[in-house]
Amino acid sequence: MLISIIIPCYNSAKFVNSTIEMLLKQDLNNCELILVDDGSKDNTLEILQQYEDWDNVCVIHQENAGVSVARNTGLAAARGRYVYFLDSDDALMPGTLDFYRQVLREHPSCKMFCFGYEMLKDGLLKKRYAYPSFDNHEYGGQLLMQNLLMKKFCVNICSSIFDRSFLLNNNLNFSSGTRIGEDSLFMYQVMLQVGIRIYYSSRICFLYQLRDDSVTQAYRIFNEDSYNSIRLKFNLFSNYSKTHKEMRPYISYFMCFIYLSNLYRYLCSDTSNTYLNRCFYEDRHLRYCPLSLVTHRWWFLMFFSRFIPVKLLLTICK
Repeated sequence: MLISIIIPCYNSAKFVNSTIEMLLKQDLNNCELILVDDGSKDNTLEILQQYEDWDNVCVIHQENAGVSVARNTGLAAARGRYVYFLDSDDALMPGTLDFYRQVLREHPSCKMFCFGYEMLKDGLLKKRYAYPSFDNHEYGGQLLMQNLLMKKFCVNICSSIFDRSFLLNNNLNFSSGTRIGEDSLFMYQVMLQVGIRIYYSSRICFLYQLRDDSVTQAYRIFNEDSYNSIRLKFNLFSNYSKTHKEMRPYISYFMCFIYLSNLYRYLCSDTSNTYLNRCFYEDRHLRYCPLSLVTHRWWFLMFFSRFIPVKLLLTICK
């Protein structure tokens, strides 16, 4: 078995059937499809069970525990050499599975594969994430991470494929206590592994569907889960920078950028929370980062952000 496609499903009855049919039409040759029902309250499980008799389709039911646990459940059940996490409402471009199989066979030394993708809402293109300058090459994880931290590169959990044994051997899985940003945290942990090789193709393979009721749209509401997710990333990169001095400027830039962008989000939200006020005030030091690597567009913002009276701003606005 080459690829295990893992799809966590929660109250997905409106769209999961289309996603499954799309995959079946692309031919599951040398692939298995693992459908994990995460305690849905609608008839999602009944829809999934209609496919149980298909070759290489596995349906798993669990009590509701969140998308991270559902993905970990799928990972534990997977038999493929590689695992691919897809959401229940997303789609692949025609011929994508054939392309995946070709790439995986041509680059056996890589442990992670990343592909271009598009973000859609109501069928309309919102943004395209494709980087031709990186196309069709293998990279060390640190190089791609540097560009990711500098906002010159972007990956999505559903546009990435992982070597299953590599994940298991390094105890890499999804944080069960994280409700927001668990996918990006997982990818950062994978990319920071010592000696990892990553292949990138700018070919658009994955179509990321935005829905008003999706988990992703919860980012519009800033809450304690939002900030706790940020702090997990801060801790990950802070620990990594202690032993990798060459990454410190990139990490500092990223942490400053994330801090400022989320401070703005919080100020624009309807949320008012003393815990969040304290978090933003305690972490205000993140604005003091090395600026030598920052583009001119952000240099002024990051420099002048040092003079923002965060406590006063939060007191007035929140």
